[in-house]
Amino acid sequence: MAMDSDGSGASRLTDGPFHDYYPCPLPDGGLAFISTRCKARFLCWRPQAFVLFRMESDGSGIRPLSHANISEWTPAVMCDGRIVWMRSEYLDKGANFGHTL
Repeated sequence: MAMDSDGSGASRLTDGPFHDYYPCPLPDGGLAFISTRCKARFLCWRPQAFVLFRMESDGSGIRPLSHANISEWTPAVMCDGRIVWMRSEYLDKGANFGHTL
C-alpha cells in the first residue's frame, strides 16, 4: 500500500496470487520488497520460496533483484545506497551420510 503521510489516499501497489512484504524505500524513489513472485520452492521442503524484488514507487516495473530459491528477508539501504538483506542458505547435512571422511 502507498498512502499520504496523514494516512489518506491509500492505494494498492501490487496484485495477484503473491505474498509481497518487507517494503524498503530506495534512494531513487523505488521500493525493494520480498515476494513469492520467484515461483520457486525451497530445496528442502515444499513451501514457496520468497526473494528480493524491486518496483517503482507507483507499483510498475516489478523485477527480481535476486534469483535464489531460498528464503530472504528484511531489505535495508546502507548509507552508500547499496541494499543489504538476510538470506537463509541451504546446507544438505545428509549428503555425507554413509560416507567415511
